[in-house]
Amino acid sequence: MRRKHSILIVAIGSAIILLVLGAMVLLGFGNSGWFLNRDRVNPSGTGNSFGDMGGRQGMMGSGSSNNSSQTFTPQELQQLAQKVAKGTTVNGNTVRYIGPHAEIVAVGAPPGRPGMFWQVDGKVNPTIIVPAKSQITLVFADGDPGQHHGWELTTAAPPYPRMAMMTAAVASPGAFIMPVAPPSGSTWHGATITFAAPSPGTYYYICPVPGHAQQGMWGRLIVS
Repeated sequence: MRRKHSILIVAIGSAIILLVLGAMVLLGFGNSGWFLNRDRVNPSGTGNSFGDMGGRQGMMGSGSSNNSSQTFTPQELQQLAQKVAKGTTVNGNTVRYIGPHAEIVAVGAPPGRPGMFWQVDGKVNPTIIVPAKSQITLVFADGDPGQHHGWELTTAAPPYPRMAMMTAAVASPGAFIMPVAPPSGSTWHGATITFAAPSPGTYYYICPVPGHAQQGMWGRLIVS
C-alpha cells in the first residue's frame, strides 16, 4: 500500500514539474516572443542573447567583438564572392576550399530567390569542404526582405525542430552570428567572423532563427 502511495506521489510530482516547465516554455518561446541565452551552447563565451518580441527580431546584450555587425551592398558581396571563388573548386553542389585559409561568403535568401536557404558561391545550400586545421573567415549577409537571419555552425544534424537552436551546440568557438535585420534598400546587414575549423568530420551550417532550419535553411560543412 505504501508503495502505491509513493508511486502516486512521484507521478503527481512529475506532472507538476512538467506543467511548470511547459508554462516556462510558453512564456519564453511562445507566439508572443522568444528569448534565448547562448551561454549554454556557445563555447565562444560571447554571452549574447537574442529574441523575437512581437514579431520583431533583435539583438539583446551583444558583447562580442567577433560578432560586430556590418553593412554591405549587393555589389560588394558579389565582388567578394567572385574573389573567393578563385580559391575554390566546384563540383555540382559541392564547394571545396583549398589552402589553410577558407573564405566563405554566405547570403541568407537573397532577393529574387524566395525560400529558406543559403547562397554560397552562387550555390543553394551547398556542401562546403574545408581542410583540417584551416582558419575559416565567414562573411555573412541577410539579403531576405522581411526576414531576420543569423548563422551557426553546429554538430546537430537534420531534421530540425522549430527551435533548433535549443539543441544545436556551436561546433567551434566563435562560429555563431546573431540574427541581423533584413536589408534596407541597397544596404544589407551582416557580420564577418573568423574561427578555427573543428576536428575532421561532418557539421552543419544553419540559421538559428526559429523555424528557419526546419524549413530548409541548412547545409553541410565537411572538415577533411
